[in-house]
Amino acid sequence: VDNGPVIPGISYVGKLKHLSQSFYRFYKSIKAVIMPTLIPEPRPYVVTEALQMGRLLIASNRGGIPELTKGAKGVILIEPNPEELADALEAFSSIDKETATEIGLHDREWILKRFNNEKLTKQFMRVLDELAWQT
Repeated sequence: VDNGPVIPGISYVGKLKHLSQSFYRFYKSIKAVIMPTLIPEPRPYVVTEALQMGRLLIASNRGGIPELTKGAKGVILIEPNPEELADALEAFSSIDKETATEIGLHDREWILKRFNNEKLTKQFMRVLDELAWQT
């Protein structure tokens, strides 16, 4: 498999088994997750996963990503092209580890509150109740 050019400080790790020791070890070792997708995905799991793990995020300004990340502090949305990706990488490379951790903890708390299963279930039940009264 061709992993592309070798860039200092950037690694392609391939597929990790979700929630495995290597998964957590990987997330613990990185500062940011990069998702320069060309596909307008409605709700890519890697976006919420990166924020839940307290990592900075560079992602394409496509699909549901802008809405999903609106309000997060450690997110840079880009057009998926080399110039914007390079600018975002440069911006994040200047953030020290302590600041990245602080921002990551903020975004982790923010995303966990935003996508709280109990809250989402109550909202869904409210919608079902409203629909039941309309029929």
